[in-house]
Amino acid sequence: MDDSMLKTVANSLNFRRAFERHKAAALNAEHRLRQTRALLGGVDRRTREIYIAHRSGSTYPEIAANWGISNRTIKRSVARALLAIMEHGEQTHDNESS
Repeated sequence: MDDSMLKTVANSLNFRRAFERHKAAALNAEHRLRQTRALLGGVDRRTREIYIAHRSGSTYPEIAANWGISNRTIKRSVARALLAIMEHGEQTHDNESS
């Protein structure tokens, strides 16, 4: 094999490894998103979507602009979602202790 072919093979292997890493990260993120949605099953859709947008990196002002609501409403929605997650954790812990 000449050098150019070796480089092509090496690049292909590097690409494949990178693809597998990104694929694993995407699957992990998808799994976490499903878990979060399940944890937030008891809250309304808007609260759930606002929380997910916030955890995905959107700022309160960005989310507020997208939803057409105030920053204060965003803060309340995120707090409501966090409370639901904490309550779910407490219920799970109580069930495991019994």
